[in-house]
Amino acid sequence: MKKFILLITIFCFCLSAQELFKDPQFKHKEKYWILKKKPEFSKVKPRFSRNLFTIQTPHSSESFYLSLITEVDVKPGETYELNISTLAQGEGELRFSLVSRPPLDLKAKKIKLNRFVPMGLTKNVSPQKTWQNHSYTFTAKELASKEHRPHISIQFGAFHGKFQIKDLHLTKL
Repeated sequence: MKKFILLITIFCFCLSAQELFKDPQFKHKEKYWILKKKPEFSKVKPRFSRNLFTIQTPHSSESFYLSLITEVDVKPGETYELNISTLAQGEGELRFSLVSRPPLDLKAKKIKLNRFVPMGLTKNVSPQKTWQNHSYTFTAKELASKEHRPHISIQFGAFHGKFQIKDLHLTKL
């Protein structure tokens, strides 16, 4: 009986720590990640490798002018933890956000509300020259419209230089 209870406890723990990013190691970047760029960042080319995203920005601007976005399965009222590591050479800030926005594959003219709406997480970070681990706990808010989906948005338009991110994890608490 003790073994059965221990097995159930371990099973429940594993379920509670399930990864909510569909592609945290960037293996299928075309399917799960999109790099949104305003015209001033049109020549910026990201580099994806196993568990590492690298980008070099020629200047800084508004944070949302350059964003890496992926859809996540979070529910309003539930609490989550985002973990991410950053490394940078340059100046400025990154912003990690949970946003309500149209699905990445839906054309903007097909929906009524076409904008990003914060859903409970917005954190600005000044990345350092050594790897820094960041951990944020947040409670997801309601979607802005029925056509929207929750997305994690990593915004780096306000950063000038080279930076990297790795070890992305999103789990329900």
